[in-house]
Amino acid sequence: MRLLKCILLLIILTASSTAVVALNQAQSSSDIDQAKLPSLASHPTNTKNMGLGSTTTATVRDINVTISGISPNPARTLSNVTISFSAVDSNDMVSSVSVDWGDGYSHTLPGSASSDSHSYNSTGRNISKPFIVNVTATDLAGSFGSNTTLEVINDQPPIVAIFVTGGYALTGDTVSATFLASDVDGNVSSISINWGDGSGSQVIGFNASTINFPSVHSYASAGDSQSHSFNINVNATDNAGSTGHARSAVLIRDRPPTLTISRVSPSPASGGQTVTLTFIAADSDGTISNVSIDWGDGTTPETLRDSTTFGTHTYARFVGEMQIIVVATDNSGSTATQMTLLYVNSPPAPAGPYTILGFPPMIFYGIIGAWIAAAAISSTLVVAYRRKTV
Repeated sequence: MRLLKCILLLIILTASSTAVVALNQAQSSSDIDQAKLPSLASHPTNTKNMGLGSTTTATVRDINVTISGISPNPARTLSNVTISFSAVDSNDMVSSVSVDWGDGYSHTLPGSASSDSHSYNSTGRNISKPFIVNVTATDLAGSFGSNTTLEVINDQPPIVAIFVTGGYALTGDTVSATFLASDVDGNVSSISINWGDGSGSQVIGFNASTINFPSVHSYASAGDSQSHSFNINVNATDNAGSTGHARSAVLIRDRPPTLTISRVSPSPASGGQTVTLTFIAADSDGTISNVSIDWGDGTTPETLRDSTTFGTHTYARFVGEMQIIVVATDNSGSTATQMTLLYVNSPPAPAGPYTILGFPPMIFYGIIGAWIAAAAISSTLVVAYRRKTV
């Protein structure tokens, strides 16, 4: 009887040992299956009592989360991003889905959900920033599965505008412009203004989502043209380092030279005399190229260059009032004109031969000599006559 009990106990122990070995093999197989699942998935564990004083822990892998797409990717801040997914539970019903968008915001959805949408407010101080999006599905038993994907968000650059007062200005005049900039997902940190005339850039620092900055500038020259269009450029940089740009044109017109006629001498003049005209010509935004003088008598106008400040002319045979026109031209081709009047008299009559009391000198002196001789002869005859009579 005792031998029979020993044999029965041996059979029970052998069966228990076989069951434990089989259970351990099943657990090892489960671990291999877990290694084959996506590394981004995580699952809870269930603990079951297998009897015979031993406890075995097995991981439940019955929820599979698949992300089929996220769009647009990349996307800009404040734009709508949609993620599409599916969650399948082989043993139970999916009760809820949670989407963690990686920026501190998460959405809890019903288990039947297959998509979710979100917009990112900012990329911080980065022009572009990646966010890890995690989708987690949970079933009624508390088991869960998850998967992740990457969404890249680009910062939105500032919006920039320029408003120029008036369409044109003369050189030396003040040009007024207002520069506007705003950043929908951060702050404008600085703007850089370039007036387009080689004077360099003006950089102003800010820390505001919207700025309104008025500024003025004057253009010294229009170059060698009577007018020139300058491009005003402004760049606005936000806290993320993104840059917005705007451009506006302003037309700058050359300022004409100044011209003053100082003197005309002699005035009036006579035909055959040399007349001198002096003038002052200057150009505030360039140089004087030449000065032309039309003397008003039909002769070819005289062109003076360099820094000459006077011109001379001789009126040959014209009599009357002469209209003298002076034109100064600068390096841009702009002109200034002045006019003056000069009266030219007839030239004096040619001088006749020299006379004395209307007689040529030889005749005059001949008459005088003859008169003296006649007087002497007369006196001699009178004296002789008186002597004879005495």
